[in-house]
Amino acid sequence: MTSSGQRSAYRKLRPVRPERCPLLHPQPVAREGSRNTLLGEKNEGKSHKEAYPMADGIDNRLGAQEWFSIGYVYREEAHLQESIDAYDKSIRLKPDFAEAFCNRGIAKHELDRHDDAIADYDTAIRLKPDLAEAFHNRGVAKSDLDRHNDAIADYDAAIRLKPNLAGTFYYRACAYLELYRADKARRNFERARELAYKAGDESMIYNVNLSLE
Repeated sequence: MTSSGQRSAYRKLRPVRPERCPLLHPQPVAREGSRNTLLGEKNEGKSHKEAYPMADGIDNRLGAQEWFSIGYVYREEAHLQESIDAYDKSIRLKPDFAEAFCNRGIAKHELDRHDDAIADYDTAIRLKPDLAEAFHNRGVAKSDLDRHNDAIADYDAAIRLKPNLAGTFYYRACAYLELYRADKARRNFERARELAYKAGDESMIYNVNLSLE
C-alpha cells in the first residue's frame, strides 16, 4: 500500500508521453548499376512498390531491405496494416532480420495488439541481444499492460546497452510513477532531461519539464 506522501509526490509529477517507440531506420543498400540507394532520391508520384522495384527480386538480402523500407514508409504514414504486411515479406526473405521484427512490433503495438508486439520484440531480442530499441519497445508494451516492474527490467536492459537513450529514462520514470516511486521517477526524469539537453532534443526537454512541474 502506498503512503499519502507517495501519492502526493506522484500527483506532483505529470508524465507527458513523447514518441513512444524508436523506429529503426532502413540501411542504405546500393542497387547494382544504379546510383540510387534505398534511402536515396525521393520518388514523388510513385507508389511505394514502384519506388522499390527490387522488392520481389531474386536477391533475398536486397529484397528484405526493400520491403523493410516500404514497411518503414507505411508506418511513418500511419498505414499500420500495410506496414505489417511489408515487414512480413521482409521477414520471409530474411528470417533472422531482428530490426524487421522490432519495427513490426511497433506497428502491432499501435494497433493495440500488445501481446503480438511483445512476441515480435522477444524474437528481435533473441536474434540480436544487443538491440536496445527492442528492450525499450518491449518495456513500453508491458507498461501498457500494467506490467510496470517487468517494463522497468526491460528499460534497465536498454539503458545498459545504450546509456544515452533519453526516451528510455523518460519511460522508466513513467513506470516508476505508476508504482508510486516518485523519488526514482524524478531522478529518471532529470537524467532524461540532461541527456536531451546534450542531444539538443527540444521536444524531450519540453515533455520532461512539463512532467516535473
